[in-house]
Formats: sequence, structure tokens, C-alpha cells
Amino acid sequence: MAESDGEDRTEDPTDKRKRESREEGQLPRSRELGTVAVMLSGVGGLLMYGAFLGGKLLEVMRANFSLRREEVMDERFMGTFLLASGKAAMLGMMPMIVLVVIAAIVGHIALGGFLFSGKVLAPKASRMNPLSGIARMFSKNSLVELLKALGKFCIILGVSVLVLMSERTALLQIAKLPLEQALLHSMQVVGHATLLLALGLLIIAAVDVPFQIFSNRKKLMMTKQEIKDEYKDSEGKPEVKGKIRQMQRQMAQRRMMAEVPNADVVITNPTHFAVALKYDAAKGG
Repeated sequence: MAESDGEDRTEDPTDKRKRESREEGQLPRSRELGTVAVMLSGVGGLLMYGAFLGGKLLEVMRANFSLRREEVMDERFMGTFLLASGKAAMLGMMPMIVLVVIAAIVGHIALGGFLFSGKVLAPKASRMNPLSGIARMFSKNSLVELLKALGKFCIILGVSVLVLMSERTALLQIAKLPLEQALLHSMQVVGHATLLLALGLLIIAAVDVPFQIFSNRKKLMMTKQEIKDEYKDSEGKPEVKGKIRQMQRQMAQRRMMAEVPNADVVITNPTHFAVALKYDAAKGG
């Protein structure tokens, strides 16, 4: 691509430019969208499987706090109890893990689609240039990231204060509840707090997604000179195409003149055209 040389990028990107940028891994991506997707899936998992997870954790605690004397004194039982505890914990967390992994993948490819590009992994000198790094630190994208970070901090702080104020009595009552009820109630409090936090971050994602689409499109905008250069590269320069057509006409004319001596009759118009005819009795009938 030709450099803009200060010319404004006012032209929409061509299909070739979009295809090349995609091959280089330049797609609109929103980390906030992926974060919200993971958090919402975690909240959904807690609300749906919280009781199941709490039950499995209760089983692990009961199994590890109700040991016989010979089991405590014999170190061979340590591996057995560790394996059983890990199996029960993994079984309880498996639905949550699967749900969060799926949400992480979907949230990442929801904007821009799926893409695997080896060019992104290739080293570039510009990435190691300290001057380029300093310029990126004070760019518009860095300012947007700073504002998003401040927004997330304010949302997390507000949600934390809101949860502590609204669940203050319930949190104090957890210490007086039986173990099973305390675990289930703790799961509910964590689920509601995470839900409020995810809804707050959803506002950040709703702002970030359009910005990422706009920013990526702005990077792909082209100048008029770049459009002309791309057309020349794909279609060829007009001078070269004209020369090629001239050579093709000359070659066709030479082939035609070579066949004239084989004609039976030549009909001519002195100023405009000539027609050479050959009669073949076997083909003509």
C-alpha cells in the first residue's frame, strides 16, 4: 500500500484491503465483551448449579473432617483422601468450568468472528521500537482504555458498597446458620453480587463494542491515491494494458496475412477492407 503522505483518509476500504487486514489479524475485538460474557455465564452457573456445587463442597468437608484415628495416623490414606476430594470438587465445578469456557470463546469471537493468523505471532521491529511504544502510551486508544479502567473501578466500587449495604444483615447471620445453609446462602450472595457487577460492566461493553468497530474501520480507511495504486496493482497500468492490446492486434494481423496466400479469391475495397475467401469442396458440399 502506498503511504498517505498527509492526505486525508476519506475513502471506504476496498474488499482487498479488508481481506489483507483480516489475514494480518486486524479485527475489531472487545475485551470488555468477553469479560461480561464470562461473568454472566459464571452468574448463570452459580444460580443454576450453586446448590449442586455447594453440596459437593459439603461432601468434601464432611469427608475430610470426619476421619477415624487409624486414618489420621496412617499417611497412606493421605493420597486416597486427596484423590477423592479432588474428584468430588472437580465433579462439582465441571458444569461451571464448561459454561465459562464456552462463554469465553463465544465472547471473544462474537465481534469480528473466528480467525487464526500466523502473521500476528510473527515478530515485528515496530513492536520493539521504544518511540512507537511511547507514542502508543499517549494515543487516543490509550486514553479510551484509561477511561474504561476508571469506569470499571467505579462500577466495582459501587457494586461492592451496594452489596455490603443491602446484604449486611444476611452476611452477619451466616455465622449463626448451620454449615449447609451457610454454604448455600453464601453462594446466593456471591451470585447476586456478581450479577450486579456483570450488569454494570455491560454498560462498559455497550460503549466499547461500537468504539472498537469504529476504530477498526477508521484504521482501514484509504486515501484516493491508495485506491488508485490498488487498482493499478490489481488491474495493471493503462499504458501497459494498451501496449499488450497493440501487440495482440499485431500478432492477429500477422496470422491473418500469413493465410492470405492460401485463399482462392480476395475481394477488396481499395479504401476500407479486404476479404480473403477459401473454398473447400469436402467441407462446403
